[in-house]
Amino acid sequence: MDAIVSLASYDTETQFSFKKTKMDKLDMMRHRIKVSAQEITLNTLIENGWRTYDPKQRVFIDRFTTNEQLIASGKGLNHFKRLGCML
Repeated sequence: MDAIVSLASYDTETQFSFKKTKMDKLDMMRHRIKVSAQEITLNTLIENGWRTYDPKQRVFIDRFTTNEQLIASGKGLNHFKRLGCML
C-alpha cells in the first residue's frame, strides 16, 4: 500500500428560501389553468477535508479540501407537495 487517504472533516450548511408563484394544473375538464403555488429553494454547501498518510513512514503527507454547492428547488400547492417534488 502506497498511501492511506482518509476523510478528516465533513461539514454542510443549508439555506432555504420560499416564494409565491403560479403553476399549471389540469381542471375537471382537463384544461390547463394557473393556480397559486409555493416554491422552495434549498442551497447546500458541502465541504470535505481529506488527508493523505504514508503507512510505511507513518507520517502525514498532504491535506486537501473540496467544496460543492447543490441547489434544489420544488414547486407545489402546499408545503408537503413542494418538498415532495424535491425528494
